[in-house]
Amino acid sequence: MSRKAATATASTSRKSAAASSSGAVSSVITARSQQDRFHLATIDHHDHNIHLRQVGLSIGNRELLVDAELKLESGVHYGLVGRNGTGKSTLLQALGDGLFEGISSHVHVMYVHQLFHVDIDSPERLSVVDVLLCGDKQRLSRQHMMDLLEAGLESQTVHQTLKQLDYEAIDAARAKMERVAIKRSGLRGLTARNKLLALEHQLVEAKALWDDAVQQRTSSGVDSDEDIVAANNWLESLYAQDDLSSEARAREILVDIVNRYFAGNYDTFEQTVQDKEVFNARLEAKLTAKTEKMEKQVAQMSVQGRKAGDDKKMAAAASKKKKIENVGNQKNAKGHRLRVNKDRVGHFFTNRDRSQDQFIDLHVVEPWSFPPTPDVPTHSVLSVEKLNFSYSPAAKPLLSNVSFNIHKGQRVVLLGCNGTGKSTLIKLLCRTIPANPTPDCIKSPPLVQIRALTQDIVETLHHEPKTPLQMLGADTEEAGRKHLARFGLRGAVVSAAPCSTLSGGQAMRVALGLLTYPTCPQLMILDEPTNHLDMSSIDALLDALRSFNGAVLLISHDEHFLHAFHPDAVLWLTKRGEVKPLNDVDDFLNKYRDW
Repeated sequence: MSRKAATATASTSRKSAAASSSGAVSSVITARSQQDRFHLATIDHHDHNIHLRQVGLSIGNRELLVDAELKLESGVHYGLVGRNGTGKSTLLQALGDGLFEGISSHVHVMYVHQLFHVDIDSPERLSVVDVLLCGDKQRLSRQHMMDLLEAGLESQTVHQTLKQLDYEAIDAARAKMERVAIKRSGLRGLTARNKLLALEHQLVEAKALWDDAVQQRTSSGVDSDEDIVAANNWLESLYAQDDLSSEARAREILVDIVNRYFAGNYDTFEQTVQDKEVFNARLEAKLTAKTEKMEKQVAQMSVQGRKAGDDKKMAAAASKKKKIENVGNQKNAKGHRLRVNKDRVGHFFTNRDRSQDQFIDLHVVEPWSFPPTPDVPTHSVLSVEKLNFSYSPAAKPLLSNVSFNIHKGQRVVLLGCNGTGKSTLIKLLCRTIPANPTPDCIKSPPLVQIRALTQDIVETLHHEPKTPLQMLGADTEEAGRKHLARFGLRGAVVSAAPCSTLSGGQAMRVALGLLTYPTCPQLMILDEPTNHLDMSSIDALLDALRSFNGAVLLISHDEHFLHAFHPDAVLWLTKRGEVKPLNDVDDFLNKYRDW
């Protein structure tokens, strides 16, 4: 029993019911943190830093964090690193929903779900600027009051309008009290939590960011022109953000979703992990040799003691055998001398850590494999000649005079900026939408199968109540499990967990399994396949694609993945809707990135 379980009475627990579609299993997120006996959490100390001790996090019956420490300093950018399904999104959701005790009320936490989308109840098609302005809740509230008062003045019903505004204010206060009750445990929040199960919580990044920016404004007046200009400037600033490898600001990497922090950017983190792998390999060899030597000495001393009837030698052998249990790493995670009462708090299965316990397990590749592709007597699997397409006759053509060929077993990369029509081209190749007015411009042999992995497949599975085995529809459960095991999916996750409860990386693995069952197609189209995958899964996907004997059309913005893929041909979809051949991936990155 861990120390966390033993000190549960000294902690506070808050719960949040995760929204789910009808028929799906709802999971409850339970967040715990240390409760100070001096009630410091009730003091408003205007602290923007987050420092939580003895953090516990679980979803359902599965423990994700036990006795962890969470430290987030103001002004520091953090990168959260971990395998798929380890609870990264759950931790962020718990922070965004305010489930942890001890965070100052002055800390405004915005959580943007990786699968949420814009869903605004309006019959009109809103622009991006309109979506941002919809995030200004104070502006919308004032605009709503102005509209009601103007309508009341025109219809001579001002008294009824004022009553309606009072009713809406009371209803808003009641909704706020329900949101507080949802976070309460026990019977106090039972009714509110049950109501939450029927709701779908949706959050949009641009709306949240805009809402945060508006809250910081000190001006009470609202000018629509100023709002539109500010929204445009905010949009432009979003594109100035860099990735984890940026040297612009100080960053820290949160490792393994436990109490481990790494100071530095992601490049130095990867180099440190590689150096740690070499160190651990040498440490394991040293510990193994020491253990074997001590076991031989114990065996010799025991034999000699039994022959001579020497009780002292037998006692020495027993003492040395006891010391074997303490063989292990004698340094803690920071490289200092190991102190058992300080560094080994809680329940452990061994007296000392071995090298694998100190290893940051992020790069151990679990092999993936694709099923065999049936051979077809043809050299070309896809031919596109002079393809033109637009969604409406009056609109400007999105694709113009597109022509290219893909041969059997060929690796092709399609590059282009966002919004140039890459996903539309995939739909045309898969016959999802008709290629009007020239349907015969896309040709493939009759026996050639073309399947595509689209960008929205993870969001589609997020609303699916069936389990991965049910989605696969295999003849037998054994055959289904064997196929899903090709992509690292095993155990109860394939038979008991609905697809709606899977993480993004697990859902992407399920999508690959559905795409390649029972056999792989002759042409596999992958649109952003690295989305939601962790580092080891990306490496496993690369190894599987190298051994795949079919043709692949890849669309990706991941530079590392594109270089490691080693394509045979590189195509560039320009903003004019034309497809042009390039020499390699660097040709696009160096010449056309700023187009």
